[in-house]
Amino acid sequence: MFKYALLFGIGAITVMGCVVNSVTNRQATFNEKPAEQQRWLTPALLALQNQPQKLAEHLDSNTVCLQNEGAALPLYNLQTRTSVITLGGNSDAFVEGLKLFFQPSVAYIYAEQAVEEVEKIKTVERCIVSVHAAGPNSTELSDWSLKSLAKIPKCKEMILVIFGNVQKLKTEHLERFDAVLWVPENHPEAQNRCAQKLVGALPLVGRLDKKILYFEAGYGIPVASNGRLSFETPEALGMDSKRFEKI
Repeated sequence: MFKYALLFGIGAITVMGCVVNSVTNRQATFNEKPAEQQRWLTPALLALQNQPQKLAEHLDSNTVCLQNEGAALPLYNLQTRTSVITLGGNSDAFVEGLKLFFQPSVAYIYAEQAVEEVEKIKTVERCIVSVHAAGPNSTELSDWSLKSLAKIPKCKEMILVIFGNVQKLKTEHLERFDAVLWVPENHPEAQNRCAQKLVGALPLVGRLDKKILYFEAGYGIPVASNGRLSFETPEALGMDSKRFEKI
């Protein structure tokens, strides 16, 4: 999907150790996996598709931390037992992005018929829930995926990430979560960058360009990076990815 270059920070050795020493991940899939989003849907991102660095900057300015109680983010201890539950559309890039840093247990819920499975999922110390736009050509979130948030078993740390249009979002959808991130599209690159922001490899700097629920335009909680290694496309670093194919 993407070829990434490693950017090393203070915490690189620690992160690599966590990946090596973590337990084997467990995975459960409910219903058929939706197709992956292949192109940018919003005009601003579409216009920047051939300018990787500016595209990344625009993505960062539009990935917004709405809630961060108890400084839940960034995630420092990657050895904490973690469950990831994805609801709605394709979530491959988000999960794979997290797996670059630690190995969670993962449950993919792709259809309304599988909602009853949500209550049966055994969460551990930390639960990351992601809601994804229903289809590859839309930013719309399905009603059932948002309603499912109330069924997620509660655990010590609850983190919610929303990929898509938040028009249907309600205050009660956020109440059970310590941290909430919003990403306007479900594109794989947006998913991957968001995964890196959760673990502190990239900072959270985005602000809302319009009011959402009780969050006013201009709102956004800044979360500094913690020195963990990050991943970038070679183009974003001024290099040609085709040269890496020859290695």
